[in-house]
Amino acid sequence: MQLVGDRDGESGELVFTEKELDCLKEVGKSYEGKTTKQKNPFEERSLAWTAWIIGCLGGWKGYRKAGPAGPISMRRGLERFSILFRACRRTRP
Repeated sequence: MQLVGDRDGESGELVFTEKELDCLKEVGKSYEGKTTKQKNPFEERSLAWTAWIIGCLGGWKGYRKAGPAGPISMRRGLERFSILFRACRRTRP
């Protein structure tokens, strides 16, 4: 719920560890498209930046005109991120 409530500000470091933020950076690249509208518009490592990536993992399309990702998308995204993070930890020293 913190991701839903603070989608437009604060530091993502308050919620995620450094290793999780590094993994989110890698995961986020695969959700960004080539156009400006398809890129994560938020400052890297901010809570809004992490919410954009987690929302995309949960099925949200990432377009502002569609509105922000809701709690169900965030929950799905966090569940998927948990799995991906475990995989990131196993593949990195």
